[in-house]
Amino acid sequence: MQILRKKLTKSEFEAYVSAKNFGTVPPTKIVLHHTWRPTQESWSGIRTIDGLKRYYEGLGWSAGPHIFVADDGIWLFTDMSRVGIHAGSANATWLKNGRKRGGYYVPNAKLIDYSIGIEVVGDYDEHVWEGATLDNALSCIITLKKKLGIITQDIAFHRDFSPKSCPGNAITRSWFEQTLANYESHNQIPPEQGYRFKFSEVEAKKAMELGFLRQVDTETREIIAIGLTRVYERLRKEFHA
Repeated sequence: MQILRKKLTKSEFEAYVSAKNFGTVPPTKIVLHHTWRPTQESWSGIRTIDGLKRYYEGLGWSAGPHIFVADDGIWLFTDMSRVGIHAGSANATWLKNGRKRGGYYVPNAKLIDYSIGIEVVGDYDEHVWEGATLDNALSCIITLKKKLGIITQDIAFHRDFSPKSCPGNAITRSWFEQTLANYESHNQIPPEQGYRFKFSEVEAKKAMELGFLRQVDTETREIIAIGLTRVYERLRKEFHA
C-alpha cells in the first residue's frame, strides 16, 4: 500500500489542496469517520500512521482513508486523487453495462465519482470533537468543500452506509451542520475556558433569552459564553463588555 505519510498544518493543507490535481474524475463527496481506536490518548503521530498502514495491509487492502485529523495536525494517508477504502459502497460509484455500482473497484467499469474519507482521531460515541482536533477537522472539511465544490448535504457519515456508530454517536447531524456553518462564517473558535462577562440578574436573563450556550459563575458573577466568535461579539455589544 502506498501512502503519503505526511502531516500538515491547516494553512499547509489549504495550500496543498489548492494546488492539488484531483484528475479527470474528482471526488464529489466526503465521508466522515472516527478512528475509535486509536484514541486521542494513544495517538502517536507517524508511529500510529505506520501502524494503521500495517493494519490495513493485513486486511488485504490496497488503499485506506485519505486523511487522519488529530490534535497535532492533518495527516495525508491515501492520495486524494485516488479512490480510497473506508466506507464500503460509498467509496466510489462505477458504471458497468448501464448500471451504477458502489465500491472500491469494479472490474471493466467506468469511474463516475468517489468520496474522500476523513478519519477524526478519537472515540466520539460519548463526546463531540473539541480543541485542536475540532479546529483541524472543520478547517480540513471547509478547505475540501471550497476546492471541490462539495455542499454540506454531500458530507456523509460512515453510519449512513454501515451499522456502526461512526463517526460517533455524539456527532449528530444537527450538531455537525451547525458547528460547520458557524466555523465557515467566522473561522475561529474561542478559548476553551470561554468568554467571561460580568452580569446582573437582568443581563443573565437576557443572555438566556438570546439563546447563548453559556454557564453562569455565581461566585464571580460572570456569564461564561462557550461558542464561536459571533457569540462573543453579540455579548460584548449587548453588555458593553
